[in-house]
Amino acid sequence: MRSAIAFILTASLFPGAFAAVDQLEEKAGYTVGTAQVPKPPFPRPVQPPVTPGTAIAEYADPGEYTFQSDAEEAMEPRLAAFRAAGIGTLGGRTFKKGSRWSFVIEYLPQVQHAAVMPPAVILNSYESPVPFWLEREAEAAAGQARSAMSAGGLAPLSARVYKSGKDYAFRVDYAVKDLMRNQPSYDIEIKSFDHGDYTFESDAEEAAPGLLSDMRRAGLAPIAAAPYRGADRRWRLRADHAVRVNKGPARPSHSMDRYEPAETFTFDSGALEAAGAAAARFASAGVKTVHRWARKAGRDYGFGLDFVVRNIYSGYAVTPSAKVLTYSSPETFTFESEAEEALEAKKAAFDGQGLPAVGGRTFKSGRDYSFSLDYLSIAR
Repeated sequence: MRSAIAFILTASLFPGAFAAVDQLEEKAGYTVGTAQVPKPPFPRPVQPPVTPGTAIAEYADPGEYTFQSDAEEAMEPRLAAFRAAGIGTLGGRTFKKGSRWSFVIEYLPQVQHAAVMPPAVILNSYESPVPFWLEREAEAAAGQARSAMSAGGLAPLSARVYKSGKDYAFRVDYAVKDLMRNQPSYDIEIKSFDHGDYTFESDAEEAAPGLLSDMRRAGLAPIAAAPYRGADRRWRLRADHAVRVNKGPARPSHSMDRYEPAETFTFDSGALEAAGAAAARFASAGVKTVHRWARKAGRDYGFGLDFVVRNIYSGYAVTPSAKVLTYSSPETFTFESEAEEALEAKKAAFDGQGLPAVGGRTFKSGRDYSFSLDYLSIAR
């Protein structure tokens, strides 16, 4: 059926106009006046703005108290911690929890862009990649990792050495800044992490003030550090802190990267020695290594090291301040000694061009020899 527009157009034409229109319609592939006009594409529906104060959240204290007055007394410093972090509160209330008492604080989970706001931080944990035979070795490595993190732009909070099978391992909790985009308002979250390993509740209580101080030094906004007993019957501290978050993915100021070269050694001592030499080359390039270790590689040993990089953001792209790349030589050599000499010469050439060589190896290439070189590409 022809549309009204088509009828008016054709009625005003000379005889045979209908046939002309039919030809045009057949060529165009649709009937005049009936084509669907596509709607303009939108990537996503526009979200209406959230009026400040329209949402109310609750913070429930995990602790329990013998008397209601004890719960009321414990609630006051918690309210003060919320106010110190720049979070608006609507007061709190105590309630019966079984035969004991606890409390809840009501707060506004959004904050306007103002002078006082909770910090924008991300809390991560670093675990030792390989176990240690002796506990004191794990403790020494954890201490070195903490120091390296501080020098590399991270804020370590606590280090814990624990049993891993028959050996020992360590974990370091650390904070890193979130380089979020400026917004007129932000969301607020209360996050928690576990700290320490204590035999008695009193030991955990004594450690709480020190943990709160460490959290402030790391740029966190602590709310509380309360002892609790885990399933293993050991006492720990649950540390609550307030953070400011943004819509979309987080933008950490620093990240951890790992370097595990293909080079192997007959003994683990040789691998550790090479790891130390590589760490020194990283340090000379201004890159902080957090931890290095020897690892099994077939019948031989290799090594690995973790290092800190600064993240550079441009639009929605992120570039690490340093990255290990590998150069593979296109040349081959009759003797391995020739390949080794060429490798050392190539290292010097890379160093001279501001591309620090951090490792390299020679290897069999058919009946001949060749080499590869690992170097640091530094973002300018």
